Amino acid sequence: MPTRTTALLALLAGSATAAEAAVGSGLRLGAGASLALLMACLILLGLVAWLGFRSGLRRAADLRQKGEERLKLALWGTGDELWDIDLVSGSLRRENPVPTLAAPPEGASSAVSLRAFVHPDDIQAFDAAFAAHVRGESETFEATYRARGIDGGWRWVRSRGRVSERDAAGRALRITGTNGDVDDLRRGELALQQLNQELEERVARRTADLSQANERLQQSIADLKLAQAQLVESEKMAALGGLVAGVAHEINTPLGVGVTAASHLQAETVRIKRLLESGELKRSELDAYTGTAHESAEIILRNLRRADKLVKSFKQVAVDQGSEAPREIELGQYLDEILTSLRPALKRTRHRIEVSCPPGLRFTTQPGAIYQIVVNLVMNSVIHAFDEGQAGEIRIEVARREGEIVLTYADNGRGMDEEARRRIFEPFFTTRRGQGGSGLGMHIVFNLVTQALHGSIECDSAPGRGVYFSLRMPTALPVAS
Repeated sequence: MPTRTTALLALLAGSATAAEAAVGSGLRLGAGASLALLMACLILLGLVAWLGFRSGLRRAADLRQKGEERLKLALWGTGDELWDIDLVSGSLRRENPVPTLAAPPEGASSAVSLRAFVHPDDIQAFDAAFAAHVRGESETFEATYRARGIDGGWRWVRSRGRVSERDAAGRALRITGTNGDVDDLRRGELALQQLNQELEERVARRTADLSQANERLQQSIADLKLAQAQLVESEKMAALGGLVAGVAHEINTPLGVGVTAASHLQAETVRIKRLLESGELKRSELDAYTGTAHESAEIILRNLRRADKLVKSFKQVAVDQGSEAPREIELGQYLDEILTSLRPALKRTRHRIEVSCPPGLRFTTQPGAIYQIVVNLVMNSVIHAFDEGQAGEIRIEVARREGEIVLTYADNGRGMDEEARRRIFEPFFTTRRGQGGSGLGMHIVFNLVTQALHGSIECDSAPGRGVYFSLRMPTALPVAS
């Protein structure tokens, strides 16, 4: 076709050239010949124009055919259906219908007839979205709904469209769009939503269970702390009870000696009085009685003083044990009073305790805490450090350094391995479980040093090297706000 058009254009160009040549050569043609020539040119021009128009129509048809083929290929590739609705007549044209969806038979399709295939629960939302776009309230029409499938069930469909033609008043005349089967995707989304909801409910239940478990755990911890505090208090009272029993036993000895000496003196006095009244008293007997009275008086006085010292020590220690009020003490003297109160428990052993403290070292502290610390350290050594019958050595040294009191305690017992040393201050930890060890003694020591005395304590030990404790205490306790 292009070759024929080119030939006609060449012929037309040749005729025009010939006419120009004839004019140029001075040839004169008649009016009839000129008119015929003009008509021939017009015919040739019309023929060329017609051939060009026909060629353009064919090219447009070819392009439209290729476009339709590409559209069908695209629809086939996506599986979507193309629909076109004439809103004036209500007619519906469909291309590449979705094979899984039921639809009216060919030729009976209309926009109204398709509504019968939409799920009743989804028709209202579908109509609302469609009407909103037709009125121009949305740029596109989009709806996801359930439609009847060829198997009689319901399948999820997604429709998208846009008004393609409006009149001068803006009324929609035609709308074009696509339908796609999204049943698998939608059911997957719904399943995921249900799974998420179930997970949220499960998390909520687990959270509630965890909150309840946490509350129970907090209550258990509170109960445990209360029980621990009660056990600590019981341990303190047990120590005080042991002190009372030991001091009572210790006082019985000087008091018993004093009572025996007083009874002997009383018997001798009655005997001398009887001899004096009968006139049989001899000088030698009076001299013997005088010596006996002097010796008995010394024995009574010495033992009463010993008992008095024990009572005073016990009284002060007992007051300190029951009171948390700070007071000023002379530490060396107070350590002697503590060891005096421990004498009943230590006299059945061969252990030796040495104390080195600068004379006159006074500071304000909680004496009861210091008593409890020293007693627990000593009894911990007696129970854990030495074998039965072993003569152990315990040394307590005190020094004042840079505004604090440093008290070191050491014994030459069996020592501890690294795990025991690391856990020694833990509550209820003991290496003598079932043999009288409660596991609270060193925990009480740690709490008293760090809380009551606002100090610190460190432990160093190794098997066969005994133990070494270093306590640091401020020279004055902070004033409570």
